[in-house]
Amino acid sequence: MFTGKMEIGSRSDMESFARSSGATVGRSVTKNTDYLVIGKRVGATKLKKAEKHGVKILTEEEFLGAARNDVDSLEDYIQGLVKKGFDITYSSNEGDGFQATFEVDYPEDAASVGEALLCHARVSEVVKKRMKMAQGISYRSRTLKNLSKGFSPLVEGDESRGWSRSVDLSKFARNFRAISDDAVISGTVIVNDLKQCIEDLGVLAIHDKPLEESVIVVHVVGGAHKKSGRLQGFILERVWT
Repeated sequence: MFTGKMEIGSRSDMESFARSSGATVGRSVTKNTDYLVIGKRVGATKLKKAEKHGVKILTEEEFLGAARNDVDSLEDYIQGLVKKGFDITYSSNEGDGFQATFEVDYPEDAASVGEALLCHARVSEVVKKRMKMAQGISYRSRTLKNLSKGFSPLVEGDESRGWSRSVDLSKFARNFRAISDDAVISGTVIVNDLKQCIEDLGVLAIHDKPLEESVIVVHVVGGAHKKSGRLQGFILERVWT
């Protein structure tokens, strides 16, 4: 059972993930309850019932740690979700969502994972294709006056190739998920799993225009594989109209 305000993922996402792992999710604490997963602002009554029935109490972090899948490869993990029928997509997305996984040599001159992802984004055929599609999109002049800060041209001197910016991983995780007919796995759970095999997981966003609310955004997610040191990741498309 889940109770309180969940902070890592929504309660519905947590419950759906538990069900997808084979658990039965109850609505009240009883003698048949095995675990009570607590968030913030938990009522004292439920805690007392859990203690009375000998129910083990877990925090969100402890629950995710216990339910964590064994992950050796980002590509195998993501492709495994796809094969199981999950649609990996960004919230409120009108595009295709998941585009591809990748594994390449880690750039020798990259001082950070952000720079490594930027190097890959510049040569990625997926990114090139999506940004080329965006060239036909028109924006109101009023919109273009409100250009956002923190963007840089993906390729210096060529603004038609898109605009890049770094993205906070935890914020990104709250806004994407894997959805099937039977279950929803939150982005927070996916990121938690991937951290087993990826060092310093990061996110780079490529926008068609230097705007927070641009129509087409490609997210390049990845980092160095802990064993091989190679750059592993996946690419998501988000379209807002």
